[in-house]
Amino acid sequence: MSGIKIIVITFLLCLFIINSICKNDICINKSNGFYADYTSLNCQTFYFCFNETLNKTLQCLNSSEPIFSTYRQRCIGVNPLYDECYLVNINENHENCAWFSVQLSTTSNLTYHYSCLYPFLFDLESKGCKHYSQVQCNQRFEPKDACDYHHPQIHSSIDERPCWLIPSCRNKTNGFHGNQLQECSSYYECKDERFLNLTTCPKNMHFSDKSKTCLITLSNCENSTKF
Repeated sequence: MSGIKIIVITFLLCLFIINSICKNDICINKSNGFYADYTSLNCQTFYFCFNETLNKTLQCLNSSEPIFSTYRQRCIGVNPLYDECYLVNINENHENCAWFSVQLSTTSNLTYHYSCLYPFLFDLESKGCKHYSQVQCNQRFEPKDACDYHHPQIHSSIDERPCWLIPSCRNKTNGFHGNQLQECSSYYECKDERFLNLTTCPKNMHFSDKSKTCLITLSNCENSTKF
């Protein structure tokens, strides 16, 4: 009996090690974000990748929204006409480097259109959204402004903010720039002609493009900001 127990324990330990290795490899070549676990029952389980490493595993707990959608980045309700657990094909869009389409077997190969989250781009080799520095757009248009990401056939976006509220960094140098939309009471950071973040100046202060700091003055918007 002791010999059988040792064999069983050894077998279970091997399964645990193999499973751990597979779990750790699941995030390789994937950008930061949440992904549906297509091996789980009805995609109820999903996981979070960070720096190509598995960070944590989660599960959709709301009975009315039991399926995790990778492309919507949230749990969704069951829909017999739409189930990402049965993907047929994922294709790039030849016009825009951030757009791609998904065909689903449950809808007679009906095609759904998506856009990567800003500022990620769609990678042809991995068939997924990756950091823009890791993607070659070639002949496809390379979007740099938030409004460039809005696909005409997508009626709802993960980011509900109007894209024009996100300042444009196109043709701007790396660094900080005053936000003219708010009379330079805030400023934003650009890198590689892409918006990174927005920071608000202390009360009654405004950002100076010349000194690159917040000052107590009324006229500090030296450079025009286009949206």
